Amino acid sequence: MNKKYKKIFIITITLFLILSSYLGFIGTVLGEEVLYQEATYKDQTNVAITTGVNNIFVSPNQLITLNANYSILEKNNIVIPPGIYQINAVGSNITISQNDVILHTVPTKLSLFPIVYNLNSTIHIKSLNRHYLGTMVFEKNRMISRLPLEHYLYGVVPHEIGESSPAESQKVQAVAARSFGAKRLGIVIQDNTSHQVYRGFNSAHVRSIAAVNLTRGQFMKNGTEIVDTYFSASNGGNTLSVWNSWINRGQQKDYFVYKKDDFDTAHKWSFNLLKTQINLSLVDELNPITWWSTTNET
Repeated sequence: MNKKYKKIFIITITLFLILSSYLGFIGTVLGEEVLYQEATYKDQTNVAITTGVNNIFVSPNQLITLNANYSILEKNNIVIPPGIYQINAVGSNITISQNDVILHTVPTKLSLFPIVYNLNSTIHIKSLNRHYLGTMVFEKNRMISRLPLEHYLYGVVPHEIGESSPAESQKVQAVAARSFGAKRLGIVIQDNTSHQVYRGFNSAHVRSIAAVNLTRGQFMKNGTEIVDTYFSASNGGNTLSVWNSWINRGQQKDYFVYKKDDFDTAHKWSFNLLKTQINLSLVDELNPITWWSTTNET
C-alpha cells in the first residue's frame, strides 16, 4: 500500500471510530472505555423495575449511588459527579437532590447515563441493593433500566438458570435469553417472569458473564428469523403449542408446536379427568350464558 492510500485508510478508520463512539455503537464492546452517547430506546433493552410481581413497579423515590460521572439527558447532558443522591417524584416532576438540597428538577422523567461507559460505571439502587449498567430512567411511577442487549443478559442468565449451573447450560440460556430480548428491543419489558428475570449487574457472576461473552451475537433462528424463545424451568416432558398457551396468540409459527421432550424427565406432571365432566341433560340452550355460569363439574 503506497503512502497516499495508507494515509486515506488511516483517516477513514479514525473517522469511523470517532463517529461510532459518538453514536454509542461501540459502547457495547466488552472491556472498552468509551464516551457514551445515550442511545435511542429503539436500539436498546428497556426494562421496568418491579417488585417481582407483574405490573407492580418499584417506586422512583430512591437513594442512589453514582459510581462514575453521569449526565442528565433532559438537562442538556449536565454532569453529575460520583456520589450519593436522592431521586423523588414530586407531582409530575422528578427531582435529584444531595444532602437535602434539590440540584435539578425536570418534568415527566429524569434519565441518568454514564459519560464514560464501562463495567464500573454503575448506578446503585439502595432499596434493591443492586447495581445497574447503562441509563436509568426515573419516571413518575416507575424506573426503567436502558442498556445494550449483551449487558442486559449479564443480569438475566444467572437468575434464570443459576450461576452454578453447568457452563454449556448457561450458554444455551444466554442464546435463548438473547433471542427473546432481541425480539423486544424498543419496547418496555419487565424484570420478572412476565418476560425474563433481570436483577442488574453483579461482577461476581463470572460464570454467567462468561457464558454471555462466549456466545456473543449468537441467536436461535428459524431460517433468517430470530425465534421468539419462550422457555420454562420444566415442561413435564412435552412442549405445548403457543396457540394453546395464551389468549393473545398472535401468529402461529411452525416451531411453536406440541412436541415430546425426552430430556425433561425430572418433573412428571399428572392430573385426573372425570369421565363425565358436565351433566349435559341440564343444558339450557335458550339461556346459554346463564347456564354456563351456574354449571359445576360433576
